[in-house]
Amino acid sequence: MTLELTPIKEDVLKVLPLKTGVLYFFKNLVCIEVNEGVHLDLNLSKEVFEPINSFYKDTNSIAFLSNRINDFSIEALDYPSFFKALPKIKLFTVVYYNVNNKYNIEIEKQFIINVPFKGFKSLKEAYTYSKTFINSKNIQLA
Repeated sequence: MTLELTPIKEDVLKVLPLKTGVLYFFKNLVCIEVNEGVHLDLNLSKEVFEPINSFYKDTNSIAFLSNRINDFSIEALDYPSFFKALPKIKLFTVVYYNVNNKYNIEIEKQFIINVPFKGFKSLKEAYTYSKTFINSKNIQLA
């Protein structure tokens, strides 16, 4: 379910539509809903780096939540460069809506190093977990 159709939308601070999809900015958390059919590689991902780094310039750590409402592909080998470009990401969560996406995140886990990675069946559960995790991370860093 798209974030726009949930009560979570009340917490959104900014919405940014891009070629890749839509970014939703929250306090200490960014959510992306990638557009249908996109092949997300490092080159295409670059359009999200500046807005995320700019929005969270005064924040120690953030959570990144991918709400996978559409079918798209990811260049998993680019994950290390992705996290290097977004160094404040301390948690990566994914909401999956079908068994294929669940299998895909199991494969993706192999390419994500140094950042906790967790999959969820519901946006609400992923959002709550991400906020709790990142809030405790920011308290520890203070």
